[in-house]
Amino acid sequence: MFAVSDRVNYGANGVCEIADIVEKNFCGQVVKYFVLRPVFSVNAQIFVPVENKELTSKMLQVLSKNEVESLVNALPVKPDKWTNDNSNLGERFRQAVGSGDRLCLAKLIETISVRRKELATEGKRLRMSDEKIMNDAKKLLYNEIAYVLKIDPDQVVEYIESQIQKR
Repeated sequence: MFAVSDRVNYGANGVCEIADIVEKNFCGQVVKYFVLRPVFSVNAQIFVPVENKELTSKMLQVLSKNEVESLVNALPVKPDKWTNDNSNLGERFRQAVGSGDRLCLAKLIETISVRRKELATEGKRLRMSDEKIMNDAKKLLYNEIAYVLKIDPDQVVEYIESQIQKR
C-alpha cells in the first residue's frame, strides 16, 4: 500500500508524489482517493480511487538509482522494424506505459527516431501522431530518469550519451 509522500510513476502522467489520501462524498457514497501531484507539473492533481484496482495498478514504484543506471547501460536498444500501421505504435506506447517497462519505452523512442532520420534523408517528415507518441514516451522516460538522478529533464539525453561514450 502506498502512503502520503511516496513517489510513484502513474501511467502517462509520469512521476507523481502522493500528496494526500482523502475521502470524498459523491452521491451519498464516500470514496477514498490518492491525491497525486506530478513532480514536473506542480499545478496538476490526479485523484485515484484507492479501491479501484485497475487504476491503482498503474501506480508503479519509481525506479531506483541502480535500476536507472542499469537501464541507461542497456541503451541504445535495437529499433524494431518500421510499420506504417499507426495504430500499432499507439498500442505499443499504451502497452509500454501500462507495463511500466522503461526499456520498451526506450525501444519505441529509438524505433521512431530511426524512422524520422530515414524520412529526413528523403526530404519527408514523420506523421504528427508518430511525433507525438515519441515525444510522450521521451517525456515519461526522461522525466523519471531526471527525477531519480536529480538532474534537469533537459540534461537526460546528454547524460545518456556520456554514459554510452564511457563504454
